[in-house]
Amino acid sequence: MISTDIPKDVRNAMYSKWNVTDYAEMFIASTNPTYRNQGLSTELFSRAVQFLHAEGFDFIECIFTSATTRRMATKLGFQHYHKILYKDLRDEAGQNIFRTEKITEDDYASAMVKIID
Repeated sequence: MISTDIPKDVRNAMYSKWNVTDYAEMFIASTNPTYRNQGLSTELFSRAVQFLHAEGFDFIECIFTSATTRRMATKLGFQHYHKILYKDLRDEAGQNIFRTEKITEDDYASAMVKIID
């Protein structure tokens, strides 16, 4: 899972920066290509944020894995705090997970947080 690749010191710094003691973590959403660009993921994430706020959470962390989902997250008020470059991801044997010759600068996951007012 990508979230385990966030270094512990980076997570601890994030928790300290925003004085986090309790948080919700949301995971990847994927939309069938037939239904993309209709705002479905935006609506799902927006409702999830509303639900979590109603449940008493005021801090949400999520990993966004594409330029499209990063734009959506920014639109919903998420802030970037850590970049996970796909070219740096390795399996247990130390081998690249992705074919590095096809990876561009836009191929990364962004760990993002939302502070709910």
